Amino acid sequence: MVARRYRDEYIALISALFAYGSAKQIVKFLDSLDFGLLSESEERISSALKGHYYRFQNSDDVIAIFIALRRLREVGSLEDIFYRGYRDREDILDGLWGLISTIRDIYPYSSRGYDF
Repeated sequence: MVARRYRDEYIALISALFAYGSAKQIVKFLDSLDFGLLSESEERISSALKGHYYRFQNSDDVIAIFIALRRLREVGSLEDIFYRGYRDREDILDGLWGLISTIRDIYPYSSRGYDF
């Protein structure tokens, strides 16, 4: 529902990452997020998302996801980053691991609510 309102792969990824639990609560949480923050400074992201949490993700986790994806946008599209890992063996898991590795490299935050 929320991802359809936007034509942005990064917003779709955020929506997918938080798509567990009650559908009503998922939509409520996603509606509370300002996706425009993906184009803002890291300081602005941190201050705007302080206090936002969802189930197993605390405020720091939500902030980390936004900062990591903001930095990732500067690297390229999700499709391009995925394809770099996928292309050698044409393996979807390689593509996913490539994407995850890139995210971890550009923002090496780690917590129980963030690691994937």
